[in-house]
Amino acid sequence: MQNFNILRFMLRCQGEILITVQGISMYPVLHENDKVVVVQSESYDIGDVVVFDYDEPLLVIHRILIK
Repeated sequence: MQNFNILRFMLRCQGEILITVQGISMYPVLHENDKVVVVQSESYDIGDVVVFDYDEPLLVIHRILIK
């Protein structure tokens, strides 16, 4: 949860942050070491790519498939 709290704080202060992709779970859309701009949103839709706190210290990037 520590990393996600830091992420939330940085989003409030800066409005957006840049993170680096690690792993291949979003291949072929995102590749290892790609840079992703993260912005906070009030709502999310199917097809959106989101970052969430999965299991400390991991932040996970995935596409929303169902609501």
